[in-house]
Amino acid sequence: MTENNTPDVCLVVLDTVRRKSLQSVSTPTLDSLISGGTYHRAVAPAPWTAPSHAAMLTGQFGWQHGVGQSSQQFSPSVESLPEALQNCGYSTVGISNNPYVSEEFGFDRGFDTFLSNNGARYQSGLTPSAVVQEDINPYLSAIKQVVTHNRPLLSALNLLDHKLYSVDDRGAATTISKLNRLLDDIEGPVFTFLNLMEAHTTYWPPEPFRSRNLPSGVSDEVAR
Repeated sequence: MTENNTPDVCLVVLDTVRRKSLQSVSTPTLDSLISGGTYHRAVAPAPWTAPSHAAMLTGQFGWQHGVGQSSQQFSPSVESLPEALQNCGYSTVGISNNPYVSEEFGFDRGFDTFLSNNGARYQSGLTPSAVVQEDINPYLSAIKQVVTHNRPLLSALNLLDHKLYSVDDRGAATTISKLNRLLDDIEGPVFTFLNLMEAHTTYWPPEPFRSRNLPSGVSDEVAR
């Protein structure tokens, strides 16, 4: 809350997490945040990332905002949520760990600052999210696109890096640290958008949460 009582707004997407999956684990922070009321009949408007996020940021269905398999570019004809808040005097900050929610697909629209982990260490090379799936073996398809790219070495390093490290749980802690540094320099009301991707990958929680939620009689070694 700012000095003139304008509330800050924060939209956090726990990518692929279902509400049901949280009912059997301890989530005290989430529990405290939702104690004021929750919406129990929320339904995803699409089965994958880009159109679902486009719907969240515009309030439109897929046939209205136009994001889908034929066009993954976010360029709605209406004002998006960050644009609307920006026009109301909000600073807007977005950080996404999902490569489909990135500048590459237009999701930085309306944000003063937008950071994304699009799976690419070398931005001039082919990024993992830009690899087109063709009707051949996916590995052969990726190799074909790497060797025909104008920066084949950097492209190969990007895909190798993504393959080796994409399952590491490096997202949320890094993201929150980046966000805190950004917010330290912002005065006035702020809209923050976060996409966290841990549920997409293998997650091995730290102690004491791991032991607390392991079934009785199941050791660390067995659970791994």
